[in-house]
Amino acid sequence: MFALGLLVVVFVALRADEWRGQLSEEDAAAIGAQVSSLEGFIRASDWNGVTTLFADDAVVMPPNQPPVVGRAAILEWASAYDTPTFDLRADRFTGRDGLAYNRGIYEVWFGPPMPRPRPVVVAGSFVLVLEKQRDDSWLFVEGIWTSEELVPGEGSAAE
Repeated sequence: MFALGLLVVVFVALRADEWRGQLSEEDAAAIGAQVSSLEGFIRASDWNGVTTLFADDAVVMPPNQPPVVGRAAILEWASAYDTPTFDLRADRFTGRDGLAYNRGIYEVWFGPPMPRPRPVVVAGSFVLVLEKQRDDSWLFVEGIWTSEELVPGEGSAAE
């Protein structure tokens, strides 16, 4: 249930002012535009728009769930969630040779599609990979994130 919120944080974590390393200024600007689009789509709950920013064979790996492979599967998976509110910190962003990655930490608040008495709050870490396409655009190709929330039976008080 918290998976979409984590995905949102992973993707929005890329910030233009932190994009340096071996990326050209043009690539950094293109990635910045991609991330801005992603953030706008997420805040509008436009999951079709979100998936246009993914490669056809992109993979996202939410915690405690199987990998979600491909644009259509990502759309179906993301559409099950409400729009989250999030806070994040990108610790590192770099890239070269047509690949870029970002890692950081996040905290997200969101409501799942079922009724809940209060919002769900989740925090964790992420890594996101983008790949430069033949047309010089950048698309999200891999996303993985972890949650600080323990799985029941793994030392948590959850039932």
